Amino acid sequence: MEAIREYFLKSENFGHRPADIEYAIRFVNSEYRHTQGCTVENVEILRTFSPFFVTYDELHVRQFETGRGIPSKIKMLVIAAHTAELDSRFAVLHIAVAVTEDTTMGKDKIQLHVQRVLDRIGGMKENGITFSKKVLGVISDGNAANAKAEFHTYHYAHLPVLRDYIHLKNNLAERYRYTDRVLRRVYMRSIFKKSTWQSVLDQADAAAALSPHREYKERQLANLRLVLEKFFGLCPSDQISLHNVNTDELEVFQTCLQGEISLLAAGYVPELRNRETAPIFLAQFAGVYMKLQDIR
Repeated sequence: MEAIREYFLKSENFGHRPADIEYAIRFVNSEYRHTQGCTVENVEILRTFSPFFVTYDELHVRQFETGRGIPSKIKMLVIAAHTAELDSRFAVLHIAVAVTEDTTMGKDKIQLHVQRVLDRIGGMKENGITFSKKVLGVISDGNAANAKAEFHTYHYAHLPVLRDYIHLKNNLAERYRYTDRVLRRVYMRSIFKKSTWQSVLDQADAAAALSPHREYKERQLANLRLVLEKFFGLCPSDQISLHNVNTDELEVFQTCLQGEISLLAAGYVPELRNRETAPIFLAQFAGVYMKLQDIR
């Protein structure tokens, strides 16, 4: 951990927060001892969250400079949560690291990690009520690698699976050569109110029934209806916007983390030069970064 501590203490963004750095390192040390494989978790933070979405995506770490023993193909699976209110909160819950030259981070592995996080959430309780009741849905970009995780989420965890809207509209354009209007209004323009959300979705259903590729859109609208019904049944808030049904904050986090890892790799840290130690070191490094973002 000394290389990690030294890196953050010298950082322009974190160096003025030595107490936070020590706290984050203690968190990673305590969590890492209790996890299997190259992972770090932060699920307990959800105790401070109102109803929330879970989202996940793979991060392809930039290829490190070759010829120095550093693995060149590393992936991180990052699972996060954010609240549904207009003034939303965001936190990373779980990071899994794999050198994909040696280990495939495919459908099975992604499904197992997503299942692990959902199981952990289901094991948490507040006033006798399980935290799984607070999960509004799971957001996925629709990548084929996520198919098994989506199947488990819907059929076994019994949670709606929502498409990240940016990927959804791109998929409609690329696969069907179709510009969507029905879902764009629902995802991006509507602010749903407790008294009128059902009629707004009824109108969207009617419009979808008359438009091309209606089955695709009707499936999204059915899941959105489940989300809104759950939100207004749980949350005292009178309104919600679906602008949070995307992976923007997750992808920003991943871009920042990837930048930090690239700078770290440029320093030729010894732990990164070994295929066995590199994933462990990167999981610990990402865990410290994850916790520092949470503290901010």
